[in-house]
Amino acid sequence: MLKGTLAFLLKDQVLELAAGDFVSVPKKTRHGYINRSGAPVHLLVTFRPAGMEELFYRHRSDQSAMPSLEGFLAEAARDHASTYEMGHDQAS
Repeated sequence: MLKGTLAFLLKDQVLELAAGDFVSVPKKTRHGYINRSGAPVHLLVTFRPAGMEELFYRHRSDQSAMPSLEGFLAEAARDHASTYEMGHDQAS
């Protein structure tokens, strides 16, 4: 975390992350995050092995057209064997 705070789900545990914190997510581990503060958050994210970052570049939200979540999820499942679940704020 470079700036801000996040509630970060790792397996079934919720971690409160702040600037200076680091979390490593093992392969095939359930994880997610939510910004409850409303303030900007800056993250440094790395991928091992490399490759999946291209997916995020293609579907980033700073482009002129709004990215498609469905397209992102379909590509992640097809090319990276990733599964996603959309749910309620379970970190509360």
